[in-house]
Amino acid sequence: DLLNLIFKYFYLDFNIIKVIINIVEGNRRKINTMNQKPQWLFALDEEDIEFLKNFVLHSGSLKEMANVYDSSYPTIRLKLDRLIQKIQLNDKEDPETFQTFIRGLALDEKVDIETAKLIISKHEESVRDEVS
Repeated sequence: DLLNLIFKYFYLDFNIIKVIINIVEGNRRKINTMNQKPQWLFALDEEDIEFLKNFVLHSGSLKEMANVYDSSYPTIRLKLDRLIQKIQLNDKEDPETFQTFIRGLALDEKVDIETAKLIISKHEESVRDEVS
């Protein structure tokens, strides 16, 4: 619990740090000896990478990130949650599927969630019809 107190003292959200550590450790096993970049990294755009860099440089402090981005803590938390979802979504060894692509568009707010669900549903119907 001393670790929790230290993290709280520095305004770190321990759960965020644990998620990032799990992502990094999970990907470390997936990166081959030729030091290829993990697949999820290619799904990140410039803004995502800059956010991740700032997050690390500010020791994971969402309060400091809110100051850097001149935003509220909940806004920064939401952005981080979306980035975590984007990484998890693209952290599969499977090649990108249509559904993954549409979910990524929804995470990037290029389409709303209801539209994304409708597109995926229609795509699944058409795939079932082709198989039948």
